[in-house]
Amino acid sequence: MSAFDERIKKANQLQNEVIKFLDENNIEYILSGYEYLKSSINGRQLITKNNDKTSLFIRHYPDITLIYKDKSCLLEIKNSSGIEKHCYDNYLSLAKMLNINVFLYLKNNKICNIIDLKLLPMNEWDNIAKMNIPVIDGIWKHPKGLNSNDYYMYKNAYLQRGKNTSGNTFAFFDFINTPFFERDVLIIKNK
Repeated sequence: MSAFDERIKKANQLQNEVIKFLDENNIEYILSGYEYLKSSINGRQLITKNNDKTSLFIRHYPDITLIYKDKSCLLEIKNSSGIEKHCYDNYLSLAKMLNINVFLYLKNNKICNIIDLKLLPMNEWDNIAKMNIPVIDGIWKHPKGLNSNDYYMYKNAYLQRGKNTSGNTFAFFDFINTPFFERDVLIIKNK
């Protein structure tokens, strides 16, 4: 099994665990992430290559819409230690510009509000690729900012170590300073 397949398997396991929790607690929901959208034969593949705001919005829409008696909120499930910048920017814009409640369910089985999420400072050195990678704003590692030869070496180093990387700009979660809630916070009595 490839590193990517292993990552997808773990993500699916966490998502299934969350869905089981929602079902067991009678929390109404809609699977609303892009992976659940019906598409033409090539639609899903083509949108992954587009970087316009509409395509990014659709690709990085949270996984689940939770539906309560008087309100709804969005829940993104992340089985990783970090987040891609496009995802973060989309979730944050939903929260700040549209006043939508967006929460992350992380692999520590805790929940945080996207507005309260803290990210770790990042240095340029990459221990796996054994090279400096450009960093934006002190927190976003930006591999695609490398020249094409160095980017190839970066991607290859990850493959050789059995690691998967999209090569997209990313940051790591600060699990210590981010305020988290237990998942029971999702249980809101509708009556």
